[in-house]
Amino acid sequence: TTSVNNSDEYNTDYFYASHGLMLDYPYIGQRTFDVLRALVWLAAWGYGQVHLAARGQGAAPAAFAALLAPQVTRVTLKHPPASYAEIAESPDYNWPLSALPPGALAGFDLPDCYRALKAKDLRLLEPLGAREAVGLSRSGGGQRGRGGIGQLVGAGRCEAGVVALFRELIDRVVVLREQ
Repeated sequence: TTSVNNSDEYNTDYFYASHGLMLDYPYIGQRTFDVLRALVWLAAWGYGQVHLAARGQGAAPAAFAALLAPQVTRVTLKHPPASYAEIAESPDYNWPLSALPPGALAGFDLPDCYRALKAKDLRLLEPLGAREAVGLSRSGGGQRGRGGIGQLVGAGRCEAGVVALFRELIDRVVVLREQ
């Protein structure tokens, strides 16, 4: 089994991320879906305008949800990953597997999402590069990688159970980019 307090490379986060990939249901997509469900719950209670704020590993799922949810009117992201392309091209990176959606670079990168979110008053605070992930122990915690991630994030196929969510995200980013 694995423990929440386990800080080695094969911790709970890695466990969920790797099982998500094996089951065609990426963990980052599940986290995005969770944010979307929380936004639906807030809307049911009458909150028609939401300022969505997230930090570190939660920033990308929040950004994806903000692009898809009309009730999000403001977005603040602190320490988000700067770019999936940078992570994929880096020979050494500190972002965990759970932060990387399979096949994302085939359709978009995070800077595309951030540009689209400017329409929702995006505040992007201190984006982090491939070697600067937040929320991981600097002494070896988290499943840091060395190379090979390009296939997962870039060239890999996105055949997840949340593929419709990512297709909609890609469609919206492309449409907003063309405007």
